[in-house]
Amino acid sequence: MGQREGFQNGCASVTTEYLRGQRSISAKLDLAPIQGVPTAFGDDIREGSVIVLEDIYYDFNKFTIREDQASDLEALAQLMKAYPEMEVELGAHTDSRGTREYNLGLSLKRAESAKAFLVRRGIRPNRIKAYGYGETRLRNQCSDGVRCSDAEHQYNRRTEVKVIKMGDLKPELRNIKGADASGR
Repeated sequence: MGQREGFQNGCASVTTEYLRGQRSISAKLDLAPIQGVPTAFGDDIREGSVIVLEDIYYDFNKFTIREDQASDLEALAQLMKAYPEMEVELGAHTDSRGTREYNLGLSLKRAESAKAFLVRRGIRPNRIKAYGYGETRLRNQCSDGVRCSDAEHQYNRRTEVKVIKMGDLKPELRNIKGADASGR
């Protein structure tokens, strides 16, 4: 069973019947957003907030969004639809492998890919700015010359959203659970 605020509950079945020894089992759980409830990122989103999209990852040396890792972008699209004046900056980051110049270009392509994803979901392009930061803002010790696992490098390949302008919640959504009198 899986739960996340702003999404319908979901469940998946797994079996260990044919497994021997100790093994990890993972199951992908797709939770559908509840229409019009912009709470997937918490209740305290305002201008200046930075949201790390933890569930959007890029493969090494790639800028296309992994389809199995786009749920946070889907939630961002829903949030931006609920707040039609909302404007954001998408900042994409790479790991330290590759040259600094290459990583800057790659990260910009990643940010533009995330922007294109949102535009395909009906968000106007002028509400989204895309920036690439390359390896300039690593979240761990995995800089040039430091030996790290693939998982540690992947941790640095991310997209962050900075809310530039929030605006008001659509009037028809103001009475939905989680919205206060100001619409936020």
